Formats: sequence, C-alpha cells, structure tokens
Amino acid sequence: MPLTISYSSFSMRKVLENRSLSDEERMDALENQLKEARFLAEEADRKYDEVARKLAMVEADLERAEERAESGESKIVELEEELRVVGNNLKSLEVSEEKANQREETYKEQIKTLANKLKAAAHREDNFEEQIKELSHRMREPPPPPMLTRVLPLQAEARAEFAERSVQKLQKEVDRLEGWGRCPPSFLPWSSPSRPCMPALKAPCPHPVTPRHQFSHQQTVSDDLVAEKDKSRMLQADMEATLQDIQNM
Repeated sequence: MPLTISYSSFSMRKVLENRSLSDEERMDALENQLKEARFLAEEADRKYDEVARKLAMVEADLERAEERAESGESKIVELEEELRVVGNNLKSLEVSEEKANQREETYKEQIKTLANKLKAAAHREDNFEEQIKELSHRMREPPPPPMLTRVLPLQAEARAEFAERSVQKLQKEVDRLEGWGRCPPSFLPWSSPSRPCMPALKAPCPHPVTPRHQFSHQQTVSDDLVAEKDKSRMLQADMEATLQDIQNM
C-alpha cells in the first residue's frame, strides 16, 4: 500500500514537472512572440508615422501644385485674351494699311493728272504769248491804203481801238501769270518750263501735310486749274475775236 502511494506520488510529480516544463516552454514562446509582436507594432507605428509625414508633404505639394495650376490657367486666359486683342489690332492695322495704300495710289494719280493739266495750261500760256506777240507785230504794221481809210475811217479806228484794248488786256493777263514773285500756293508741288520759280514735281514739301490736308490741298489745286482753264478759254476767245477784227480791217 505505501509503495503504491509512493509510486503514484512519484508519477504525479513527474507529470506535474513535465507539465510545468511544458508551460515554461510555452510561456517562453509566448514571451518571444509578444516581444516580436511589440517589435512589429513599434515598426508599424514608425512606418505609419513616416508614411503620415510623407503623406502630409505630398498633400502640401499637391496644394501648391493646384495653386500653380490655377494661376497658370488664369495666366493662360489672360494671354489668350491679349493674343485675341493683338490679332484684332493687327487685322485693323492691315486694313488701315491697305486703305492707306489705295489712297496713296489715288493721290498719285490725282497729282499726275493735275500736273499734266498744269503743264497743258503752261503750254497754252506760251501759245497765248506767241499770239500776243503776233498781234503786237500786226498792230505795228503800216496802216491800210488811203482808199480803205477813206471808205471806213470810223470803223477801222473803232476796230483798232478795240484790238489795242484786247491786246493790252491779254498782255496784262500774261504779265500777271508771268509776274508771280513766287509760285502760287496751290501750285507748289509742280513745275513748268515757263515758271522757273516752281520746284520739281517730286521735290519734298517743306510743310508735311496729313492725308486729309493733302486731299484738301489737291482739291484747291483742282479748283485753281479749273479757274485758269476758264480764263484761258476766255483769253483764247478774245484773241480769236481780235484776230478776226484785225483781219477784217
């Protein structure tokens, strides 16, 4: 009986010792696992903090990038508006340049036409001078035969007086045309062989004018040419009448 109890106690003690050893080993394993879990948790916390810090930096960079993008978009809109305005101004300048070129061509044609008219007027003036010289020469010729004087004394005398007045009138007109101390203001841009005071056609104008003033100036020149043309016609008619009267003497 005592042996049996003793054996049972010994067996129980062995079992308890083995269980205690097993529990210690399990506890050591659990402690190791706990240490490893704590290390992993600390590492995870550290990585989380690092990731959170990087995320905050990325978010800040993203905000700055968005601000720059918004600023760039507004700048793009402003540049597009400026480009549109510049394009419209360029188109307006091109249209204005085209119109200015057309006006310049028109002015050149008008100047050429007026210059030709002025040259023609100067040529007619030279012809008038020749006719006046011819009339003066005829006036200096000997008087008609006595028979014709006896037949038409009063008529010849009246015609002679009329012819003399016509010649004087024509001579005054020629003297007026030739006696300009300077060129008429409306004829400054042109020259004529009979008017040495006039500058060349392409001589630079001492007083630059705008296209509007130039058009007014050309209109004045045109009016003056028309007036001179009318005077020339009247002079020619008077000269023809005078010649006819002299021939009838």
